[in-house]
Amino acid sequence: MSDDKLHILIAGAGIAGLTLAIMLEKIPNVRYTILERAHEFKALGSSIVLSPQVLRVYDQLGILEEMRARSSAFMATVYLRKDFSVIGQGSTKPCEERFGYHMRVFSRPDLMDILLSHVPAEKVRFGKRVLSLSQNQEGVMVRCTDGTTMHGDILVGADGAYSAVRQSMFEAMKKKGTNVPEADLSSLRFEQFSILGTTSRIDHLYQLPRKGCTMYNVMPTNEHDIYVYVLDFDDGRLGWRLSGPSLTKYAKDEANFRLSDWDSESIDGLKNQLVDAPAPIVGTIGQLFEHTQSISRIMLEDKFYETWHHGRTVLIGDACHKVIPAAGQGANQSILDCICLANLIAELPSSKADDVEKVFRKYYDLRAPIAEKAVKTSKTLGKLICTHSFFGIILRTIFIKLMGIMAARSMDTLYSGRPILNYLPHLPLKGFVPDSSLPMTLGLPHSNGNGKNGEATAI
Repeated sequence: MSDDKLHILIAGAGIAGLTLAIMLEKIPNVRYTILERAHEFKALGSSIVLSPQVLRVYDQLGILEEMRARSSAFMATVYLRKDFSVIGQGSTKPCEERFGYHMRVFSRPDLMDILLSHVPAEKVRFGKRVLSLSQNQEGVMVRCTDGTTMHGDILVGADGAYSAVRQSMFEAMKKKGTNVPEADLSSLRFEQFSILGTTSRIDHLYQLPRKGCTMYNVMPTNEHDIYVYVLDFDDGRLGWRLSGPSLTKYAKDEANFRLSDWDSESIDGLKNQLVDAPAPIVGTIGQLFEHTQSISRIMLEDKFYETWHHGRTVLIGDACHKVIPAAGQGANQSILDCICLANLIAELPSSKADDVEKVFRKYYDLRAPIAEKAVKTSKTLGKLICTHSFFGIILRTIFIKLMGIMAARSMDTLYSGRPILNYLPHLPLKGFVPDSSLPMTLGLPHSNGNGKNGEATAI
């Protein structure tokens, strides 16, 4: 870019916001500021599975070894009945030879801690909740609830499913007379919700498998409609999540729900109902509760927004496509957004509004069809996994058995496209499966960091 340093405001210090910041750190003539609504860093949640696609880029960024040291290799998924008999299973071991990397399982706090450590502290502003925005040919201005304003050339909304940036962008569009699709203005569809957490180290109390991380899934039944997900970390902890219709009544008010977190003391009634329900490894859900200090909750919704950008504002991650949690696909899709947007920003010829909008249009064209497909697939799988009807259980059983047989083909469909950051030295493609990525570029001459012209890819 020929102008002075492009200033990018990133709203949200989650996985997407921090990952994008680490990528922007490597682009000459770009600076950024992260606006995080929380007053301090507090990572909640359970586990996140990252795919070979995104691990390749973290490798390119030089932080993969640190990530490996604080994660577990994801080796298998096992589907169980409530008596722990096996319905079906699938191995993820072929990932490394096919795509060059094992899938990795992180506790969400550990992953967030790693990412935050690679962002200079002075570039993260806490207590900055976005209230409104205004933008013109010269730049964008963000007003925060603490009365401060921030100015930049681009605003990236990485602030989650209930994105304040998205709402402000829609308001700006309506004031300007720009149409916002009716579907984009509708509320997220509340399917159900999960409670989740990570236990303390318990390998001195229970015999944990030591063959790499395995994801155990206890399927709902006619009599027991709770879906139980448990996986074992290498360090002796368990990540877990519970979903199901029996939990829905505890989400009495969506507005209050999404702005609050649970702790163990606030779910006594729920704990009493579930204490004897089966859970892999430890035996019962009650045992999971007993060894978990902080229990949080998440909404299970799905949503694809048709509008991802307007003027100098663009959305990434859950702010523009909300995926029901399924083997980390929400996090992976968000990171893929970051890869695409960072590559295009690296080619941005100037900070002029027309050039910025050209980048955003290309970003949408490359990522939106893939993200929309991911949302639809996740929605279908989520309903199938959590069903407890008679015919639903039969269909799910057939699907699980077929999934084990077709595991390699399924992985090729999901992970054969392995994007790369075009402006950094390229890594050789690992794994014997050919790269199925499509070109990801504005079509301008650029250097890949080795002094050679390169071309990024999108999946």
